[in-house]
Amino acid sequence: VRKGADFTAAMAFQFASTNLVLELGVILAVLMGWRFTLAEFVGGPIMIALLSFVLSRVMTPERVAAARAEAERGRVGRMEGHAAMDMSLSGGSILSRALSPRGFTAISHFYVMDWASIWSDIVLGLIISGALAAWVPQAFWQDVFLSHDRMASLLIGPLIGPLIAIVSFVCSVGNVPLAAVLWNGG
Repeated sequence: VRKGADFTAAMAFQFASTNLVLELGVILAVLMGWRFTLAEFVGGPIMIALLSFVLSRVMTPERVAAARAEAERGRVGRMEGHAAMDMSLSGGSILSRALSPRGFTAISHFYVMDWASIWSDIVLGLIISGALAAWVPQAFWQDVFLSHDRMASLLIGPLIGPLIAIVSFVCSVGNVPLAAVLWNGG
């Protein structure tokens, strides 16, 4: 956005780049099964389309200008310093670029940057999920999600699950263990 990108497109990309990633799919498959992985990768584009639609209606030119002004203040968060790093490589085949000294440096920076940004979220997700699995009886989750009434569960469950995830949110990858706890809890 600071470099002139369309606000809605930038937000859609941000959402996609954090929610439609291979590691999230792997964790979903391992902890919850292939159906959840499929739902993530089918539902993700639908959510991106809905996000884009809503933002294009809600984000007036005045709001976009205010967002750009806020971005121009240059406050850096935990990972913004890495955004200024130029890790692009050009010339030669992808293999020669990846195996070059500069390629190794760029790859290592990306790797460290990714882990630095998500390790605490994954750890928190595992700790929160483990605590909920150990300390909250399954009967509680079954009552919260109205598991005793199939129709009510189908209607209420999809609304309650995201609310619980919002309250305990750490990141998309960190929320997968929480989803597994809720799913196994009924």
